[in-house]
Amino acid sequence: MGGLRIRLGRSLSPVDLPLTRGAVALAGRRLAFAVSTAVQRAALVVRGRSLTLTPTGVAFTSNFGTPDQNPLDEGVWQQHAEPYETVMQKKAASWSPFPRGAMGTQDTSSGQAPYSPYNDSAAHIGGMGTNYNVKATVAKKSGLSSSPNRELELLLRWTTDNAPYTAPFNGSTSKTHGYEINMHHNGLYGSLNWFKTTITQIDISNLPTPQTGDIFEAQVTTQAVTGYPVIELWWTSSAGQSGFPAGVRTRMQLAGSNSYVDSSSSRYLTGDPGIGAFYHADEGALPDDIFFSSVTITPL
Repeated sequence: MGGLRIRLGRSLSPVDLPLTRGAVALAGRRLAFAVSTAVQRAALVVRGRSLTLTPTGVAFTSNFGTPDQNPLDEGVWQQHAEPYETVMQKKAASWSPFPRGAMGTQDTSSGQAPYSPYNDSAAHIGGMGTNYNVKATVAKKSGLSSSPNRELELLLRWTTDNAPYTAPFNGSTSKTHGYEINMHHNGLYGSLNWFKTTITQIDISNLPTPQTGDIFEAQVTTQAVTGYPVIELWWTSSAGQSGFPAGVRTRMQLAGSNSYVDSSSSRYLTGDPGIGAFYHADEGALPDDIFFSSVTITPL
């Protein structure tokens, strides 16, 4: 059964309730609640302050339907609050059959300088706990050359409220930490990264060539004895390709292994699941060249 996460103001820690019906006392008042697992977010006002309620322990799925949103919201998504990063949006692609999806917002405007082109778009969802699976479906324009680079990104243990540090890729001040798993739009590279740090990335050993209908999947759990994060990746090819039979959930290897255990001093112990995008807008790449047409996030 799912639960409920309640946050009263940004400065207070959330309260988790492993219930779908009950009562909680906040701001001196007893509030009764009843929440269906289909509910994504509800809001109340207590003594003039906004009270946000989101379900916890409940799988979330989106097909990024209408209306268009920039930034992506759907009542659950959170975006970067930093000027050097960009947000995700949802809309229809400009190419037939005009699929809808979540895509980035990078461009070449002066408002995104001086941090572009390395100002990836990202969005994340709270209330999913520490261990979860993120599964996203690919939509890709046909006929894309391998350059300029575009990336699909799955995000694990993503936090945006850390102590500021200088990001080595563009010299900006960042407060974001988390694991970024990226995949080149034509499968030229893919890797596990510690977002905007100098830690050496872990390359994916067996790479697919992304196609429309493929499923990109990442999972993070906690190793029982050590407490270290354990990261696993899969790719399900819709049509089949070398090393990836059609419709078969196939493991992608990190450093030649089926899973990667992060025992580094920079390991991330908590944080949200999310999705992201990168593309060289400065070299003519477009947000709808490749994107996610659906996503499912399942707490574990």
